[in-house]
Amino acid sequence: MTMNITDLMNIFNGSVLVEAGHQEWGYITEPWHLALPGDCNPDVPKDQELRGAVAYWRKMHIGESIFTEENEKNGLCSRELFIKANYSLLITAGCSTQHALLITFMRVAMAQLGAIALDIRERHVSVDEYSYVTPPEKNWEKVTLPLIERHREIVGWVTKFAGVIVSHIVFLFVARGHHYLPEFNEIYQKLYKSSFISDPVGFVLPVPEMLYRLSMHCFGVAPLLDAVYYMKNKNQMAAAMMIRYSPHPPIAGVAQFTTMMAAFDDMRRHSLFGKILDHVQGPLADLTELCRAIHAAPFRYHVASMVLTGQARIIPDKKYYDMFTMLAPIALGYIDYLGRKHSLAGQKAITQKYGGSDPAVDMWSRAFDEYGPPSAKDYDVNGFFAALGKDKDRDDTARRNRWLKTQVELDTALLNRKHKELEVQELEIKITGNAPTFQLPVPPKD
Repeated sequence: MTMNITDLMNIFNGSVLVEAGHQEWGYITEPWHLALPGDCNPDVPKDQELRGAVAYWRKMHIGESIFTEENEKNGLCSRELFIKANYSLLITAGCSTQHALLITFMRVAMAQLGAIALDIRERHVSVDEYSYVTPPEKNWEKVTLPLIERHREIVGWVTKFAGVIVSHIVFLFVARGHHYLPEFNEIYQKLYKSSFISDPVGFVLPVPEMLYRLSMHCFGVAPLLDAVYYMKNKNQMAAAMMIRYSPHPPIAGVAQFTTMMAAFDDMRRHSLFGKILDHVQGPLADLTELCRAIHAAPFRYHVASMVLTGQARIIPDKKYYDMFTMLAPIALGYIDYLGRKHSLAGQKAITQKYGGSDPAVDMWSRAFDEYGPPSAKDYDVNGFFAALGKDKDRDDTARRNRWLKTQVELDTALLNRKHKELEVQELEIKITGNAPTFQLPVPPKD
């Protein structure tokens, strides 16, 4: 037996990796595809009535179930055939009967929300993860589902919580750029508990990768994103997720900017700490404008903008990253001062992009600790900056001073010196305008 080279080339059909912006999107194998009855295939409409129905569903219609009476009648996509097709394909993927049933009905829930688009371009993906299936002898009557133990409990659980699970999946993709990674298990568990999802009775849920990635990947993230916001606008979302989607989740790629500005907004609630920010008004104004732009079109700034919006990603100018590098120690020091119970305490966006704690962060954290809470001390900004100078417990490890390396215009001249010894030296920063002159200790360089 020989292979048909033409068939191989038809399968290959070029590499999707040459299309900028789609590298961020992973792929699933065919048994995990969304299974649609063969009549749904837009390439092979059978008659005029069916052709019109197929043309309509080439585009997505969020809020409209594909299982309409008309579609059921003309055979485009009946609920029964959809269930048979997906269950059968999931069994070939190696799912247990219970898990195949659960995932099938999760997909039914999304199809009823209209998260279906027969035209791949409407889903903003490069590889089609829809499969059009036909039954043996082209007779769906020959395809049956076995009697599955606890089937009522499984379908009942999906009825209550499928939408919540999908909101978790989309949230993680928007915030982290992936549906699932092993390190997301703890995050998913927190979302699960905060959404008050009832544990299954008489059956167990699929493993996290199956539940949070393989089950829903086939829809494409853009349709699921639209479906989640439809649920939010209809007030059909768990309260914990409603908060996280108001106005949108953190955006992977620029979350460090919005999170840092959230920390500074919190600082401004305190009279003293607000005065500290007066010394960096220039970059804060620029970063505020950037965050407004991000909030206005958040998904255009996402690392996977192409699969969320179908448009190329907007990348902020380098100057904003320079501003972030210089101001991050202040934000991180403040967040450390707030403690673990504060809503900002669990953030990782600033830490990951800045590179973790260093002497500059420690210095600000100690100053906040010593001078706060603001109500306990006179509102004297010079006193706070004096506390910055009390730099103790410095060891002999080479220190990073990334925040002093930036050349951002702060109306400030930062003098970059080389340090051969680990003794603390002073760098005078003169702020233009009416702001006072204050002293900052300079961490040693690597």
